[in-house]
Amino acid sequence: MKTASQLKCAGQQQCLFNEREDWLNDFLTFAHRYSDQHAMFKMEDIRTAWLDAGNPEPHHFNVWGSIPLEKSGVAKFHGYVKSTRPCSHARVVKQYRSLASWER
Repeated sequence: MKTASQLKCAGQQQCLFNEREDWLNDFLTFAHRYSDQHAMFKMEDIRTAWLDAGNPEPHHFNVWGSIPLEKSGVAKFHGYVKSTRPCSHARVVKQYRSLASWER
């Protein structure tokens, strides 16, 4: 029987697999540029900037939590903080530190 973590990982992989490749590539390019300008951030910060720039939502909202910022060379995990999005009800989310800030 699979563990909850294994099921979560499989679900995230499936979610990314179903996303358009051009959308994911465009978002990761945007995320790299964003991380060059912001030392610390949450996925919701990049998401807000992405949408404010007029870019489209992914095919499913679970894509946001499935995007591999660390594996894509955008940032490193730095800890947990409370979300600032009202609809997230201050739940705990990952905070990242840009790879560019490690080099400064």
